This record gives sequence, structure tokens and C-alpha cells, in this order.
Amino acid sequence: MLCTPSFASQPQLLTPKELTAFLHDSQAITQLLDNASFVPSIEAKTTTDFTNSRLELSVIPDSTYVKILKDDYKTADDANNQMTQLPKMMVDLAQKGFSLFSSQTAFKSNQHPYWEWQISHGKIWQNASDQTLVVLPFALQERNANCTHTGYLALSQSMQNKKLRWQGYYQISAETCAYLQFDMAGRLNVNFVQNNKNYNKPIASVATTKALNITDLSKDYPQLNIAKLVPKNPSSTSVSGLFIAGKHYRLSCQNRTGNDPYCQQLVLPSYSTAKSLYAGLALMRLEKIVPNISRVAVSKLIPQCDAKQWQGVSLGDLLNMRTGLYLSKKPHVDESSSRMLSFFLAETNAKKIELACSMFNKRSPAGKYFVYHSSDTYLAGVIMNKLYQKISDKDDLFQGLMLQDLWKDLKLSALFARSKRSYDNDQQTFTGWGLSYYISDLIQLIEFIQQQVKDTTLVDQTMLNSALQISDDRFNRSGGEANLAYNFGFWGLEVGHSLSCQKDKWMPFMSGFGGISVILYSPDIFYYHFADDYKYQWLSVVKELNKQFPVCGAAKS
Repeated sequence: MLCTPSFASQPQLLTPKELTAFLHDSQAITQLLDNASFVPSIEAKTTTDFTNSRLELSVIPDSTYVKILKDDYKTADDANNQMTQLPKMMVDLAQKGFSLFSSQTAFKSNQHPYWEWQISHGKIWQNASDQTLVVLPFALQERNANCTHTGYLALSQSMQNKKLRWQGYYQISAETCAYLQFDMAGRLNVNFVQNNKNYNKPIASVATTKALNITDLSKDYPQLNIAKLVPKNPSSTSVSGLFIAGKHYRLSCQNRTGNDPYCQQLVLPSYSTAKSLYAGLALMRLEKIVPNISRVAVSKLIPQCDAKQWQGVSLGDLLNMRTGLYLSKKPHVDESSSRMLSFFLAETNAKKIELACSMFNKRSPAGKYFVYHSSDTYLAGVIMNKLYQKISDKDDLFQGLMLQDLWKDLKLSALFARSKRSYDNDQQTFTGWGLSYYISDLIQLIEFIQQQVKDTTLVDQTMLNSALQISDDRFNRSGGEANLAYNFGFWGLEVGHSLSCQKDKWMPFMSGFGGISVILYSPDIFYYHFADDYKYQWLSVVKELNKQFPVCGAAKS
């Protein structure tokens, strides 16, 4: 049965003291819970061992509360999407003290027409009344896309008719999604099976970096004006922070119901930052293994790309988005076209390849003009996967070359280790988008990139230096707009003029749809900002950092 949601006005927030009673109340939901409700109180006690436990959840029909805040594509209006209906979820759990570890931190494909889901590690405790409570952060992600919505699952155990019963509730009040935003809550049927012998053993720990706060940042670097570093529009920001000399300073992490108490478990979509971290680094690694592999012809490995139209276009041209095939050289025209939308919506590898090869015509020689196409990076992923299969005994680029080779020494999460793929037997990774991170993943990956500047054994240094705007090996300077560069999936911005430098200063960065920016300020400093208001206003942060950490020498007189 598909529930009919109530599209209510902005709710007031319930207080933490009302959590347990609220979970066992059968009345209609008209208010969301304050985030403080989802953390153990000072009086909390540890409870019984939940190792070898399986949790099964399903929505109680007609219990859903929804407030639509933004819906550019009228997703909620189409009943076939079942957007306001959660998929059924099943997860195995392991307990250690107050911590509860989930076996399904990676997104799970299922029969739901719109949502894929995951459940992160959370907390379990007993309150002052000896009632057991469980809170697990979770996320929904749009099928065949990266749009991500986050919230909490809350469960409580109590005696009813002389039997122990579990009551469940879910709440979503945040997203990293520019075109669909909503608050949603509902009650859950809960089936908790203890001592399950067939459970999938959860990973009992994940790599984390201690997050300091803005007070710590101000104490460590008193010359910085914190007001110029924190997000200008916190309501549109999922999380932002600085990493300086091995320390992680969190600037903001909140949602519409307060500060996020589980920020370390906040799921973030990669969107096009995957073009840097996955596609760009993959080619650099392949080029190191097989020199000049980036020069392989596109039409040689993808016959669907017409030899005449694609004549002279190489794998490197795809990664640099300089194929010579386009509709318009004006920024954003091709990427926002109906043709590209059809490509994004296609679910099979064959259809995506067909569209990527045919939807634009040859207009200039390869390697000349930059025109942004996510479809180019997808084709590059297809080619790199085929090349990797030829030079190794493994059959998957992401699992083999990236996770098991390039990143084998990193402690990346199971969430990050699963890429979005085509919905067919090919299971081709999207390559240029479709990854998901925890902040701990992002920190490790950026540190890894910075280390490769000194460690010359893993990736091609000429490509890396070009991408990171280092030394005189830089090329592909034009990025389609003034003072903008694009090299092997990495962007570069000329910030010297804004900083009053005596000469140009190019700063590398990664960018993602909607307002995601990761700025590689210097070898031991980077700034990240995940937002969905279509704004990329990080130059003011660079200006402020330059006061404490100069990047361009003497100023202009």
C-alpha cells in the first residue's frame, strides 16, 4: 500500500526528553525531532550485547509526514516514483559499548523505483528508565544519480502486553541535492533478530580523523577571521571544513533540525569530484604502468564512436574534454542540454555509450577547445576499464586498479568502495560521478594526492603536475572561461590577481554539481565545502587563508 503523505507547514521541533514517549506514540507525526534527541544523555548506560543481530525495517503505511521544499522536476507528483515511500531495509549489526556497527554502509540497490539506501554506524544505550534506544544515521540516494538525502533511524524497546517490542521512527532533514529538497518522517515496523547465525559481519571500525572546531581553529591561528571562513549560507551547506598541517577543523555541519551529532557518518555525494579522484588518478596510474597509453584512439576501443567523427580523438582528449565534438563552446550549454539529460537518465552501458558517441558532432580538431561533457569522462572510464583488463588479470578498473592497487594502503570506508554503475550485466562505473564519501575518506584521498607530488612511483608525474598546477609541465591552461584551467579531471583557478600577487598563481581544485568545492590550497592545506545552492564562492576563503599562509610571495606595489 502506498501511503498518502501530508504536505505540512514548517514544523516545530520536539525536545530530547520527549524522544522515548514519541517513539511509542501512535499519533500522527506533525513535528520533527531536534537533533539532540538522537544522542545519549549523561545518564545513559550501556546495554546488552547486540552482536550477531539482524534489523529489518519497513514503513508503517499512512504514517508519513512530508514537507517539500524544492522539487524542480516534480518528482513527488509522479506516483510511480514512490518518492515518499522508503524502501524496505535490512542490516546486520555488531555492538561495542555504546557503538553499533552496520554491515550496510554502502548504498544498496533494491526494487524501489527511486531510492537506494544505506545505514551508517550509530549508537545504542539505555536511558534512565532502562529503556533501550538505538540511533543509526542513514541516507537515501537517487537511483542512477548522486542526489543524497540524510537523516536518522531511531528505535526503542519497551514492554507491551508482557512482551518486549521495538518501535521505530525515521527522520530526514538534510540533503546534498540542488533540485530536490524535503523534510520527511514516519514510523517503522521493526523486526530485531538477536544471535542471527547468518549475518554479514559488520566492519567494527572505520578510519576517522579527530575533528576540531572553530574555537580550536581560532586558538591555533588567531590571525584568521573565522567569520570569513564559515559558510555564508549555512542552510544550504551540508558540511565544510579546513585541513591544516595534519589537523582537521570542522567549520559547519548542520541540518534543518540542528547541529549534526553524527557528522563523521554524514554521507556525501561525490558528483564530479569523481572526475578528479577516480578518472584523473586512474589515467595517471595507467600512464605510469604503460607510458603513452593516454594516446590510444577512442574509436579503436569503442566502435560505437564513428571513426570519422572521432578521428584523432584520444583517451587523453576525453579526460581533458577536448574532443572537438560539441554543440556549443559556451560554458554549461552542452552539459545542461536535453541531450545530456537523456545520457544521464540512460540506465544501461550500451545506451550511455551510444548517446555519448553520437549526441555531438565534430566541429574542431581534437585537443583544441575545452567543452565540459560528463559523457566524455564516462567514455574514458569505458576505455580505461578495457585497457586495464588487457594489462592485468583483473576485470574491474575501480576495484582492481584503484582500491586494490593505488589506494591499497588507505583505510577507505565500505561506503566509498562501492561506485554507482550501469544497471545491466556490464556494471560499468559512471567514473565521472557516482561515488559517495565520509569526510574521513575525503581527507585520506586528498592527503594521498598531495603525497604523490613527492612519491614518484605510483602516478605519471607530468600529468599530476599539470593537474595540480605545479612546475612548468602545465598544459591545457584554458578551461573555457577566463583564468580557469581543466587538466585530467582537476580544475585550476588563477587567484594571483585577487591576492595581489606579482605573478600568476594557479590553484587546483575539485568541483561537484550544485555547490561542491574542494580547494587544494597548498601541500598541507585544503578546504572543503559541500553545498547545494549552485554557488562556488570560495575565493574569499583563499583570501583569508593567504593572510596567515601566504602562497604568492611579495604583493604588488
